[in-house]
Amino acid sequence: MPAYPRRYGIRQESPCPCGSGYTASPVYDARNIFVFFACKKCDAKKRKGYRPEIFTNPNYETSEDIE
Repeated sequence: MPAYPRRYGIRQESPCPCGSGYTASPVYDARNIFVFFACKKCDAKKRKGYRPEIFTNPNYETSEDIE
C-alpha cells in the first residue's frame, strides 16, 4: 500500500524514494497542497526544483486555477 499525505489519515511509514533509508514525509506548499515526499537528506535538493515562494507565500502566482 502506498504512503499517502497525513491529512487523509492513511499515513504509512515508508522509506524515502531517494534511497537514504530515512523515513519519507509529505511536503506541502504554502497553500497546503501536497508537493512531494522527502526525507531530511533530500528535502533541500527536491525543493530546488520548485520556485521558493510556493513554500512561503500562499498568494504565489500560478498559471492554472486553484480550487
